[in-house]
Amino acid sequence: MPSSISSFDTAAKRLPQLPWVKLLGGALLLAGAFVLLMESALALRGFRPTIVDSQAQWAKQRARAAQLGSRALILVGDSRMQTDLDLDVLRAGSKLEPVELALDGSSFVPVLAGLARDSEVTGTVLVGFSDVEVMRQDAASAATRYETAYEKNSTATAAAWTYRNIEAALGDRLHAVLASYADGAGPLHTLLLRVLDPGATPQSMVTQPDRTRVIDYSRANLRSLRVRSALFELDGTAAAKLTADLDRHELALRNRIAQLQPADEKVYLQRSREIENLTRAIERRGGRVVFVRLPVAGNVTRIDEILYPRDRFWNQFVGISSAACLRTDDESTLREFTPPDDLHLDQRDRRAFSARLIAAAMSAAPCKAATK
Repeated sequence: MPSSISSFDTAAKRLPQLPWVKLLGGALLLAGAFVLLMESALALRGFRPTIVDSQAQWAKQRARAAQLGSRALILVGDSRMQTDLDLDVLRAGSKLEPVELALDGSSFVPVLAGLARDSEVTGTVLVGFSDVEVMRQDAASAATRYETAYEKNSTATAAAWTYRNIEAALGDRLHAVLASYADGAGPLHTLLLRVLDPGATPQSMVTQPDRTRVIDYSRANLRSLRVRSALFELDGTAAAKLTADLDRHELALRNRIAQLQPADEKVYLQRSREIENLTRAIERRGGRVVFVRLPVAGNVTRIDEILYPRDRFWNQFVGISSAACLRTDDESTLREFTPPDDLHLDQRDRRAFSARLIAAAMSAAPCKAATK
């Protein structure tokens, strides 16, 4: 009986003797040329690379917040903390390493609570503060789910150099530089619906590998976005895209605003005390907490002024807080920045705003000095 080795040798001799190196090299060249042509076509159309801001992406940053210790500048809050700040500018201005933990549409409280429970967190926590988020704490929010899942899973396992983690990391790097994978799409989907579709519209928002977001409002319907921003401030949920009959939506919004009454001060006070307990837990370990009210405008400002009058809400919060506090509308160097959609800054303002904000935040006075 022939051995298995001799059988293998015989089978190998029967394989066609082809110039495999040339064939594989040619295939790679063709694939590379296809990618180059598609990326060039997408760039000409205005499409840009953007990652999918997944729970896995957030968890990686959450682990960094603990690993960096006192060197961390941890950003907590809603989507404004993702869109308004440039991490390179923050890094240069603070001499700390920024970590983006903000989550679109979520209160800052669940993440702040998780940081307070984590004995490894000893850095500076920059919290994007809003009164509505003090009151709006949803157990089903992304912030609650992500932090709970992070605490249940071993950070050592999440950081291990397993095959799956290595593959995911390489995939993230690839998707971050190729517009063919923008918004979670694949090359075929991109070819059919973006390259070959003459009506395809470039995205106005891009999520970067550090989880920050860049918005180009020159490509956006601002009137529709302003209505959506106001509805989000009222309801806490993102309204469907509003393009038709905006007059009706704007009239309904004005009527709702006219009927608003201030929120419950007792509930606000109780929540403020709970937040102070979280702040003190971080401070006891040598960390620092800074609450920052980011810019808002238009109907969002009007809603906040009716629901949360400053003298009865903000002043109440800062009166019991041991943290540092900063309101951009109190700072002459910051109040000039106006969100085009009433909530988020345009990409053209991010760097200048970040430079001025971090300078003010690093020297911000204790909250008790922030009342007016």
